Amino acid sequence: MRRELLAVLSLVAVACSSTHYVHIRHPLQVGQVDPNAVPFENSFAENERGLPGGTLVDEASLTEVTPERVCAHVRLWSVETNPERGIFQNYQVSLLNDQDGVENSQAQISPEQPVTTPMQGHIARTIQTGTRQVCSYYNSRGYCTGWTTQPVYQTYYEPHVWQVTSYPASLCFQNGGFVTPSTTRISLDFDPSQGGGNFVFQWVLDSAVANTPPPPQQQQTQPQQQLQTQPPPQQPPPQQ
Repeated sequence: MRRELLAVLSLVAVACSSTHYVHIRHPLQVGQVDPNAVPFENSFAENERGLPGGTLVDEASLTEVTPERVCAHVRLWSVETNPERGIFQNYQVSLLNDQDGVENSQAQISPEQPVTTPMQGHIARTIQTGTRQVCSYYNSRGYCTGWTTQPVYQTYYEPHVWQVTSYPASLCFQNGGFVTPSTTRISLDFDPSQGGGNFVFQWVLDSAVANTPPPPQQQQTQPQQQLQTQPPPQQPPPQQ
């Protein structure tokens, strides 16, 4: 498997869309599904919570690609301050192929038992530390003639044990020609129903025929000549 990760960020209002992908051989051409895990790391969320790298990772793997159906195993993370993030029912999940505007949104989702792991990190706390006077009105000469009092806040971090939960599930879609031997990519699109950016797991399907190395050329070799091990016969001396 040739792995490449692509972060495609497209701003639509305040939402972002991000795609991560890997290259695999086309399962319908080789008759099997190669290892193909697509990790979706979130270093920003980890740094914000003081968690080690690799703690908050979504991941998807294709498990079956046949003419009858396409299946994947997916796991999503969540923490106690946002438990809804790991619930698959909170997303519109769609299977995409290489045709624009075509999708299969009839996912059969089979949730598995979630696993919660305590992880040491930190959490942000905000407190009011005082007040300040801010001008609220300027006269025609540009002088302040009205003042208002505003609070002053300070944010600090304190140790916190995060409850990191991994939500695994199996997802299957009826194929019926949606993915064929000529399809060049498959994508799983997770679009949250409560707003925020969607994220996409993608598999680029390399043609098994195009990537098959040519058979080795048969080289004809000539038998090596035997080395002479006996001295050449001596010529008789000339007659007197």
